[in-house]
Amino acid sequence: MASRTRFLREVLESGVSPELHLAFTLARVCREWESLLGRALGSRTAPRRLEGRVLFVAAESPAAAQALQFERARLLRELKERFQLPLEELRVQVGSIRSTPAPGAPRRRASPPPVPLSEEEVSRQEQAFREKVADPEIAQALARLAVACRRRFGPRNGERS
Repeated sequence: MASRTRFLREVLESGVSPELHLAFTLARVCREWESLLGRALGSRTAPRRLEGRVLFVAAESPAAAQALQFERARLLRELKERFQLPLEELRVQVGSIRSTPAPGAPRRRASPPPVPLSEEEVSRQEQAFREKVADPEIAQALARLAVACRRRFGPRNGERS
């Protein structure tokens, strides 16, 4: 099952822009944060954003920030190895680690409208996926996803639209 999930992830990531790939990777880091640091420190800190080769992390207190600094070298090494992130620096900022908005904060904006898909484009992409995926339904779903991502986020570097 893990190899099938890994294969699906590789197929999906091969059809997305580098920016979207980085967003997927950061989401994985967020999901696995406590396993990287342990529950005690992982629950008191949270990765916030990547800027270039710098990972910004929020810490709920100065003590948590200091504890994270002690783990800095090991954490950077593990992030590079496990997630292939080209990180050079970790910056810790004391602040809220909550991901839910505070009471009275503006609500999350509505989802964007569906992206119209060209059946010709989907068909062309589906042919490419059928070479890698045996199940035709999965190949079609992946093709529709790839076309929607390309429409919404733009083509990958060096790719024609």
